[in-house]
Amino acid sequence: MKNLAPAIAALTLAVALSSTPAHADSSTTYLGPIETTNQRPYQLLFLAFPPQSAAVLDSHRRATALKLDLGFDFLNPSPAFGATVKEETETERLEYSESLGLGHGWEASVSIPIMWRNGGFMGALVGPYHDLIHFNDPTIDAYQGRGHAALFHSTIYDQRADGTVAVNAGPAIGIGDTSFFLKKSLWTSRRTAIAARAAVKAPTGNASQLIGSGGVDGGIDIDLTQQIIPKVAFHGGWNRVWMQKPTKLDNYAHTAASYSAAIEFHPRAKESWLVQAEGTETTFRTGNTFADGAPRIAGVGYKWTPRPDTLWTLAFTEGGDYQTFHWPGVSNIGPDFVVTIDMVKTH
Repeated sequence: MKNLAPAIAALTLAVALSSTPAHADSSTTYLGPIETTNQRPYQLLFLAFPPQSAAVLDSHRRATALKLDLGFDFLNPSPAFGATVKEETETERLEYSESLGLGHGWEASVSIPIMWRNGGFMGALVGPYHDLIHFNDPTIDAYQGRGHAALFHSTIYDQRADGTVAVNAGPAIGIGDTSFFLKKSLWTSRRTAIAARAAVKAPTGNASQLIGSGGVDGGIDIDLTQQIIPKVAFHGGWNRVWMQKPTKLDNYAHTAASYSAAIEFHPRAKESWLVQAEGTETTFRTGNTFADGAPRIAGVGYKWTPRPDTLWTLAFTEGGDYQTFHWPGVSNIGPDFVVTIDMVKTH
């Protein structure tokens, strides 16, 4: 944790010196980006900053959120890329989070996930679709094709070129690593809002089953919400995370920078449509150069607030499958797809 302390201390000092209060004088209240992460099992092990708007809860206001991510991951590139990698699993991730407005532009949050990695049920839905679009034929991310794979099978396997088996994990269920966030509004005007976040992830998950990393991570983040034209806004974020050594993974990155970018179309007060992309530097290297490409996902989402204190989100995100990895700058290594259902209650 020694290398985390200077960065977190610097961020804390910077936001403490900020004297700009959080206020909302814009006639449009945007609903924010999709709070999702790359659902590939390796990515779920480390601290991640879910995309957020730069809005901060008012003093003594609380927000309770329940988010369900259903992720289907299939990755089996050719061993000619340097290692044998097989990822054939589904992950259901239920996240409970609680946020509290502390006043003077500060907000604190805690996030606790429950993860279940299993054979799942979505393979039965994806198979006929892949047959229809001929996606069961060999592709760069599945060099033997997807048609050969048994349904309802859960495995994460990494065998290096020298024959060493680095990862061999099956189904698992349990509480994941718990993350703590501290957010500060730095600037708010009629069209622009900027906020900063600091976070620490505690190793509360079972690292031996790859439900948690077994290490303490920390990081800093900057969020921007910028109105482009009336009813259209840009949400962007950038962060860097410092990671301790995972219990079961050797070839990990000590730090990783990430970004998110979303366009929100807010035609009516109660709903928004979003197009969003996010990516990070590679956090764990399997030894297969294709599988170790930049983790990036993109997708679309819909937000609906039937009442002023309730916000629902439905989203669909993908890795690079849909464009056969020809646009790695948009979406690349990640799960085949993730369905996200999110409900936030403010009180």
